This record gives sequence, structure tokens and C-alpha cells, in this order.
Amino acid sequence: MKKKIMVLSILALSFSAFSFGGNDLVEKLVSQLGVSQEQASGGAGAIFSGLKDGLSKDDFSKLSTSVPGVTDLLDKAPEVQSDLGGMASMLGKDAKKLAAIEKTKKMFKKLGLDEEKLSLYLPVVIDYVKEKGGDKVAGLIGKIF
Repeated sequence: MKKKIMVLSILALSFSAFSFGGNDLVEKLVSQLGVSQEQASGGAGAIFSGLKDGLSKDDFSKLSTSVPGVTDLLDKAPEVQSDLGGMASMLGKDAKKLAAIEKTKKMFKKLGLDEEKLSLYLPVVIDYVKEKGGDKVAGLIGKIF
């Protein structure tokens, strides 16, 4: 019986950590920037959402397959509408990039984070991506941010 309770406790703790964004990147953002778990996971998700919108599908696929937890973080990003919507992709690469950045800033604002926080998140995210996917994958972030 004690073994069963212990196994259930471990499963509950694992699920709790996962559901609150318990990944390495989220923990780094919380400890280094002093933000909440929600702001850390939502902010990281916002950055990855901006990258998904701004990068080519092939480049984003390289990033998302190299870095664990990207899909989960995307789910934590707040919902916002881009001012340009689908028109950005028709206007060219620069407009697509600007729309992705603007959408990311709106997500940060919705999380209660000002625009300057984005500049604090980016080095932490870049280091994490570099650690997990290497320099080439981390370099993809520079195409947008």
C-alpha cells in the first residue's frame, strides 16, 4: 500500500510540474528574471509563437524539434490578434517579421510584462536554445528578434 501511495505521489508531482510549465527554460526565467511561472511560460511561449509566425516552416521545424517543450510553451502563450493578420505574409519577409514582433509584444503586455522585459527574456531563451540545439538553431532567433 505504501508503495502505491508513493508512486501516485510521484506521478502527481510530475504532472503538477509539467502542467505549471516545469521545464528547464521556465525555471531559468523564473530564477533569473524574478517573474511568475505563468509569466515565464507565457513569455517563452510568446517568443516561440513569434518565431513560428516569422520563420519559414522549415526553420521553425528545426527549432521546435531541437528544443524540448516548445509545443507545450506555445500552448501557454496568451491569445492575441496581430494587427496585420494574414496580410503580413503577403507583404513580404520584413512585414512578416514586424508582425511577429508586434504580436509577441502584445502577448507580453497581456501577461503584465512591459516591452523591456522582452529584451531580458531573449538572452535567456537564446542560451537555452543554444544549449539544446546548438549555435545554428539558436541563430534562427536572430532572424526575427
